[in-house]
Amino acid sequence: MKTFLSSVNELYVDDPDKDSGGKIEVTLNISLPNLHCELIGLDIQDEMGRHEVGHIDNSMKIPLNNGDGCRFEGHFSINKASYD
Repeated sequence: MKTFLSSVNELYVDDPDKDSGGKIEVTLNISLPNLHCELIGLDIQDEMGRHEVGHIDNSMKIPLNNGDGCRFEGHFSINKASYD
């Protein structure tokens, strides 16, 4: 019998510069010392309707601790929400 575990963590991005245009640039650099790289994924969803599952453009998974951990680096842009 196999047991599957799922963990979902969410990151919310706020842009205090209201005049920066319609996109927010996001750069991630996260070290997860006890999580294997094959278990890490990135989904992008914004309030303007964009939803990407398994986003891999401009991202890297770098093994840490002899493969027992992983550093995830990624760069992407998201649509700004409009609160008029």
